[in-house]
Amino acid sequence: MNNEYFRITCEDIGIYEYLKKYLWNNICNPNKVWNNFIKSNKVNWLNKPTIYADETKEYRSYFNSNGYEIFLERTLPLITKWIDKNFIKTEKIQIDESKIIYQDEYQIVIEMDKISISREFCNKVKVLAKQYNLSFFVVTEGASATSNNGCEAVKHARDCHIKWEMQHNFDPFEDWSKNKGEMQ
Repeated sequence: MNNEYFRITCEDIGIYEYLKKYLWNNICNPNKVWNNFIKSNKVNWLNKPTIYADETKEYRSYFNSNGYEIFLERTLPLITKWIDKNFIKTEKIQIDESKIIYQDEYQIVIEMDKISISREFCNKVKVLAKQYNLSFFVVTEGASATSNNGCEAVKHARDCHIKWEMQHNFDPFEDWSKNKGEMQ
């Protein structure tokens, strides 16, 4: 059974991670501000699951309807002291409940596999390169992407990667973006 969940982001990263990054880059005493923010009664309703202690894995959290309403009421007004509300995005998605590895009354957490994260990253590079009309080649754990309009350096990097993929029994011409219905 699938249920709707909400992911709150700013610049494509989770809102709490973005706020932490923002404070560290823009506030003279970020530790104090962050600790006061997290310890406030208005924010303290959200548990940080212990699974996040495993830094070898990637996780993504989503609010359920209850958590989303509380976020809008209690936390969003605090966050907008530092972040313009217009830059905060809400993504409403369906999640297969068999993928949930943590759940409480406000949120769920799913484990992200490296290939999905790598492909998501490559897709973002594609979009960015297209905005700037630039050739590129990028490779990550489990995915690569390229677009070339005659740049010799990009061609050379991709050719070297093709050789490496062939030596390691990977298909250098696999197009996961078309096969998996992912963004082009």
